[in-house]
Amino acid sequence: MHGNESVVKDAMSEIESVSCIAFKQRNDEDGYVYFTSSDFGCYTYLGYQGDQQVLNLGDGCMYKGTIMHEILHALGFLHMQSAYDRDDYIEIIWDNMMPGLEAQFEKSGSNIISHFAGGYDYKSIMHYGGAAFSKNGKLTIKTKDPNQQTFIGNRNGMSDEDIHKLNIMYNCY
Repeated sequence: MHGNESVVKDAMSEIESVSCIAFKQRNDEDGYVYFTSSDFGCYTYLGYQGDQQVLNLGDGCMYKGTIMHEILHALGFLHMQSAYDRDDYIEIIWDNMMPGLEAQFEKSGSNIISHFAGGYDYKSIMHYGGAAFSKNGKLTIKTKDPNQQTFIGNRNGMSDEDIHKLNIMYNCY
């Protein structure tokens, strides 16, 4: 992980620059995020776990936007396409999906996910791209507004809505 430490720090710095979130090196805190690259894939648990929380950045994960996506999971963000109202904005094309990955596209109830007075955010760094987990290269997520299709899957940085939600969640305003 050491060779990739700078890209992780860049991701953290960008989150810090738009919020009141401050990352620090762990001393002896009980709850902390442990960055590793021990397994395949990019993943972590959702929200504060109260003890060591593994954030894995395996092969193909060492991009600032991908790391920010995973850090935001650790901070409590779900995937945008899991929003309770997603069917008003996107269509999930189950037939194009790799078997066994359907859970990546399950909806969460309105009691679990909040837009914090914002709306569905096609540009969110938490939104999967159109061909995410496709078994055939075809779309698994199709936007109901065709003009929004190219926006989903953003890993260039947090959207304005992402920033707004983070700042509300952490009382930064």
